[in-house]
Amino acid sequence: MKSTTLSYEEACELVHYDPEFGRFFWKLRSEKWFTDGYHSAKGQANRWNLKWAGKETFLNCNTTGYPQARINGIMVCAHRLAWLIMTGTFNETDIDHIDGNKKNNKWSNFRLVNRSENCRNKSKRSDNSSGITGISLKKSSGKWQAYIYHERHIHLGYFDSIEEAIKVRKEAEKNYGYHENHGRE
Repeated sequence: MKSTTLSYEEACELVHYDPEFGRFFWKLRSEKWFTDGYHSAKGQANRWNLKWAGKETFLNCNTTGYPQARINGIMVCAHRLAWLIMTGTFNETDIDHIDGNKKNNKWSNFRLVNRSENCRNKSKRSDNSSGITGISLKKSSGKWQAYIYHERHIHLGYFDSIEEAIKVRKEAEKNYGYHENHGRE
C-alpha cells in the first residue's frame, strides 16, 4: 500500500523551499521517479524536467484556502511541507500561521501549537456584527456583552458602552494567553 505521507528525503529531493520568501519550486527529477511503460523512464523524466523543473509550485489552494500540491501522488499543504523540509518531521498537529495569512509560508511565520493555542490566533469571523471579536449587542437590554472561550464559553459581563466591553475582553485575552493578532481583520 502506498504511503499517505511524504518522507523528508522525498521532499528534499523533489522540491526546493525558500524559507525567506515562503515559496516552493520543483527540482530536476531523475528517471528513478518514473517507470518504463509506453515511454521510457528516461524520456518521461526529460519531458517532466523540461515542463516543470525550476517552476514554482503550490499555486493552487484547497477549499479552506491553504496552498497545496500533489507530490509523488500525495496531496500536501505548503505549510506542512515547509515544516517537513525545515525540521525533518511531518507534523499532523497545528502549525499556526502567526499573521493569519494561509498563503504566507515564510518560515518566520510559523509556530507549532496545539489546537487550543491555534484558536487563540484566529481572525475576526465574517458574521461578526459588532466589529470586535467576543463582543455583541444584546438588543433586548441595549447592553454590550463580552465573552471569551477558554475550555468553555465564559461570560465576562454586560456593559453600557462598547469601550467598557472591549477593555474587559482585551484583559481576558491577555489572561487566557490569546495571541496579540487574535480578532484581526
